[in-house]
Amino acid sequence: MIAPLLTKTEIKLYILYVMKHIGYPIEHDKLNDTVTADGAVNYFGFAECFSELMETGNITVVDTKDTVGFMITEQGINVVDTLADSLSHGTRRTALAAATRLTSFEKRGASIENKVTKLPEGKYLFTFSVKEEKKETFSLSVTLENRDQLNTIQRNLEKNPDGVYKCIMALLSGQADYLLDGAF
Repeated sequence: MIAPLLTKTEIKLYILYVMKHIGYPIEHDKLNDTVTADGAVNYFGFAECFSELMETGNITVVDTKDTVGFMITEQGINVVDTLADSLSHGTRRTALAAATRLTSFEKRGASIENKVTKLPEGKYLFTFSVKEEKKETFSLSVTLENRDQLNTIQRNLEKNPDGVYKCIMALLSGQADYLLDGAF
């Protein structure tokens, strides 16, 4: 949990930062729950700033066949890209973790690929990658000791690719430091 954001500018930037990293239309209630969950923004701050972001064209309404959602606009992305450094590292980390909890490869239109290369001495190089609009956005390679390890990883990735990605991102962003038992 981080200290609450105090200015409207910080709150707006936080909302936009989360929306940029979600990457697909999201329902108002889900966005509200996501943005307020970690304590950086309260409900009233969210409601007021969200409304202003809509009025200024940084967020737009998107009608999908299933529901009405909201999406960050190009203008909003430009704002985030320009001003993100004005948010503290901890605030950006919390926002990224919030967005990652909602990340869905299917909703983002991302494709998941994995590649296996057999290495000498019975080892395998396993590469897991995510592509969005034909551009690689994430890649991880690991050398595995044997076929059993490879089969286990492939099976887990096939069952829950979103979950595997979220766990990796939680570790890399420091949101799961408790798993490392003081390794840092």
